[in-house]
Amino acid sequence: MRTRFFLISTLFLGVSINTAAQLSGCTYPQACNFSADATIDDGSCFFAAIGFDCEGQCLDNNENGICDFDEVYGCTYINALNYNQLATSDNGTCTFTCAGDFDNNAIVNASDLLSFLVAFGNQCGVIGCTSLEAINYNPEADLDNGSCIFYGELTDGEGNTYNTVVIGDQEWMAENLRVTTYANGDPITNGQLVASWTGLGTTGGYAVYNDDPELEAVYGLLYNWYAAVDERNVCPTGWHVPSDDEWTELTDFLGGEGVAGEKLKATGTEFWQEPNFAANDESGFSALPGGWRLSFGPFNFNGENCYFWTSTSLTTNNKWYRRMSFNTGIVSRDFSDPKLGMSIRCVRD
Repeated sequence: MRTRFFLISTLFLGVSINTAAQLSGCTYPQACNFSADATIDDGSCFFAAIGFDCEGQCLDNNENGICDFDEVYGCTYINALNYNQLATSDNGTCTFTCAGDFDNNAIVNASDLLSFLVAFGNQCGVIGCTSLEAINYNPEADLDNGSCIFYGELTDGEGNTYNTVVIGDQEWMAENLRVTTYANGDPITNGQLVASWTGLGTTGGYAVYNDDPELEAVYGLLYNWYAAVDERNVCPTGWHVPSDDEWTELTDFLGGEGVAGEKLKATGTEFWQEPNFAANDESGFSALPGGWRLSFGPFNFNGENCYFWTSTSLTTNNKWYRRMSFNTGIVSRDFSDPKLGMSIRCVRD
């Protein structure tokens, strides 16, 4: 980084006085107006919107002529059982009739015929999870493919219990946090009233969506970012609020942000608004649309979106979070005001 110095030399009573001035500007490399010369951040940074570059042009990472946010992900192989004629980008989810189709091209030929006949004779089987104890048990499956998912259990300091699930090398809560005390027993500030919520400042706080206990039972509580990163730990002992990198590890394991939402969202429209696009909860994470609370008080988007805090800060006024929506299978990575209320999913230390 280059620093410009302006030298003023003044002789007064035989003493030479030198002063140096530093340049102010945007010091965040990810910002559109990043200045390599700036040494002092002046709060002028601005960032490209999700799905766009700094010139306002939409991103097209796979270079197929379709903006990323307009992509429809699904199976594009016409012979597959789950072929989606609306899909513009294949997400690797195609399934075929015969489990013996080991090269996944919908044709059993010489390259995989021997293995197919050993496993099935001349009849096609149904592959899937065959364990009755698994959450994704398939009663029609006659060949287990190792996809079974089993829930664990976690209890917080208040006696609330949560399902947990192992995804890759991580173990996550499979329900939203609903604790009102930190791990050491100290109370988290109740910010239910608008005046209480807006008056929290940098104090950790929580609220119930619309002050409705039925919604709390399903969606858990909404916390500001300061509660998420309080050193007393909002998560149960041995667990923590995931960092931005830990969320990225999760979405990468599930195929990337473009398709991970399909595998993370709870299925059906009992809690999600229609159409709950492409949700299959393949991971067992069972994300639910708890909505959020704005910094000045109103609640929004219950049933439509879920928002999860990370513990990672971008700037003083912007903290990273993840969002999933009823009308897409994407997991969006974005940043916002730490005074907003969002859901929390804890991950094991």
